[in-house]
Amino acid sequence: PSLKNRSRLRQHWTDNVHGCLLLVLGDKLGSDPAPSLAGLLSSLAEVAGDAGANAPWDLVDLDIQGDELPVLRESLGRLGPLARRLHVSTHGRQMHWEIVGKLRDAGWQVLFDYPPLAVANIGAYGPFLARDGHISAV
Repeated sequence: PSLKNRSRLRQHWTDNVHGCLLLVLGDKLGSDPAPSLAGLLSSLAEVAGDAGANAPWDLVDLDIQGDELPVLRESLGRLGPLARRLHVSTHGRQMHWEIVGKLRDAGWQVLFDYPPLAVANIGAYGPFLARDGHISAV
């Protein structure tokens, strides 16, 4: 379903994924004043009520079109108790490597990282051309 049609996305989620809570944040982290990622996750936990108030999020997926580094600089230290897995899409090679280093320095285990504008060999699947970078950490 189209991600722009939230009612179709919500119905698709309800029909196909049971026992999970999906919340999609449409606010811009880069707005002025920019909300913190940790603050947004805490607010989402309140919205989730009993389903999210006392447990960390299983996945936090950041694709914020170049603002990943400033957001993570501000919020990374508080993400540990709020998220079990972090997936970050990056939009610049220097930014990508700095985020990988910051994640490792903060105690996250980087499971994989594919820098932007690179070709990675993914085992039996062969070459993968990444326009955006991808980092997955636990």
